[in-house]
Amino acid sequence: MNNSNTDFNIELDKRISVIRDWLNENKIGATKEKRENIVWEMFRYVVKHDIDNDIHRIKDKLKQTPFCIKPGDLWKDLLEYFDNNTKFVEFFKDISELTPCGLNTSPNACCGKFELFYRLALPNSTQPTKGDIMDNGKIYELKGCQVRISDTELTGIEYKKNCSNIFEGHIVGNTVKSGGLIGSNVYEIEKTQHKSHYQIEFGKDLTVSKHLLREYFIRNGWICTQEDINHIFENDIWNQDIMQKILLRNMFIKYKQKKEFDTMYIFGNGTNVKIIREPEDLNQIQITTDYFRINQTGNVGWYIE
Repeated sequence: MNNSNTDFNIELDKRISVIRDWLNENKIGATKEKRENIVWEMFRYVVKHDIDNDIHRIKDKLKQTPFCIKPGDLWKDLLEYFDNNTKFVEFFKDISELTPCGLNTSPNACCGKFELFYRLALPNSTQPTKGDIMDNGKIYELKGCQVRISDTELTGIEYKKNCSNIFEGHIVGNTVKSGGLIGSNVYEIEKTQHKSHYQIEFGKDLTVSKHLLREYFIRNGWICTQEDINHIFENDIWNQDIMQKILLRNMFIKYKQKKEFDTMYIFGNGTNVKIIREPEDLNQIQITTDYFRINQTGNVGWYIE
């Protein structure tokens, strides 16, 4: 029995050492304790996909022929890169979902999905003191699914107050139907369910409405040009979709400046990767829903995909 246990431990240590060496080579894990946490997180998928004897092959391939993350289907590109080896792709799919605490830079800066994947797939990448990934001198922000871009300063409560001060006495607001503000008259012009209502309200006097919208942007700390205002009221109809995209653009600019990253990767589930470098690149994405909680202290924002 003792010999069996010894043999088992030797075999286990051998399998673990292969993963540990991979992390050491890529300089993943700031301390031995953190590295061991990542080792054991990875171990279950090494076993699941039976790639113990393939890790050297994977590492050599990634070092000799750098993998490039492009817009589109990441898994299709990875399958082509690994010469149609589905086992390797399935392994990296599982790795992309891991968020090991060994990669956390602080209690308030937790590792996100695709970070470990990136560090393994692009071995020259590192973990910066600020941001998710450093690669070739650039800082990358990585996002998975249910991406939220929030304003860096404006809270829901402040937004509600600003909108009331701007619109009250000029247009009719909407009535809240649930939550702590139920029955209240507010101005949630950003919410899709109130689109028709505010098209009517902003259509009553276009000159006044354009002035109100300009004040709305300024008071909430967003940049809006006269060209933007004209675009929102193109064909003399208030266009909520265009307004939402201008709000998102403003939030992204402020978020990028605060986080100090160069490029944002939106991985989603990996089948439709989007690469956002400049505000213009936001044309690739869709706003799925708002995060304007006007009775809360959380910052307003948008969910995108």
